[in-house]
Formats: sequence, structure tokens, C-alpha cells
Amino acid sequence: MINKNHSPFLKGNYMKALHSGLVIMMLFVILGCEAERERFAVKRLSKQRAITIANKVVKSLGYDLGRMKASADEDNSDWKSYLSSSDITRREYSNLIGKLTGREYWAVYYMPETARFGGDLFVFIDKRTGEVIEHLAFQ
Repeated sequence: MINKNHSPFLKGNYMKALHSGLVIMMLFVILGCEAERERFAVKRLSKQRAITIANKVVKSLGYDLGRMKASADEDNSDWKSYLSSSDITRREYSNLIGKLTGREYWAVYYMPETARFGGDLFVFIDKRTGEVIEHLAFQ
């Protein structure tokens, strides 16, 4: 026997019960989708993390980080500016350019605090994996 006092269907609360159930179900769907999206989202290396990785490379090459200034930006403007300068040829750097082509990377640029000819370098870090792709030092 059905107890008429406890059944939302018989008390006219059918729509409230249905609405509450749908709201709860939608929350589960939304939260589940967000968790899946985060799981498959492509993680990108932050600028600071790229510089930290590049610093290790620079130290291993014997440079004094205390006398160097590091810079990096999303567009790799220092690297693009260097590539577009007239005193280099792409042929000289074809191997490096081949390694960079088709990849998203940070071009971390280091220059000596004291202006001088040479002593600067680039360290190229993959934005997705944090892998050191290559470095390019100037004498």
C-alpha cells in the first residue's frame, strides 16, 4: 500500500522532485566533464619554469648566472629578431631550425649584464614537455 503522505507524486510535488533530480544529475555531468577536460588538457610550461630549466643548462656550460640577464616571452621576440637580422643566414642554423619547426618552445635569451660583443646565448625549451631542445651560444 502506498503512503499518500510521503509520496511526492501524490502530493503534487512531482515537478519539484523531478527538477531536483535533474539539477543533481547535471551537476554530476558538469563536474565529471570538467575533470575529464583537465585530465586531457595540454599542460604548458610556464615562463618561470622554462627559465629555471634553462638556468641549469647555462650553469652547465660554465656561465655565471649572476652576471647574466635572462628574458623570455610568449612570442619569442628576441629569437625572431635575431633570425631576421641581416648578418646571419638560415643555412647556418638549418639544423636548429629543423629541431624547432612544428614545436611550441620557449626561446630563453641570456645576455651579459655588462654590454660586450659575444657571451650571449639562447636556450630552447619545449613548452609541453620541458625538454631542452638545443642551445645556441655566441662567442
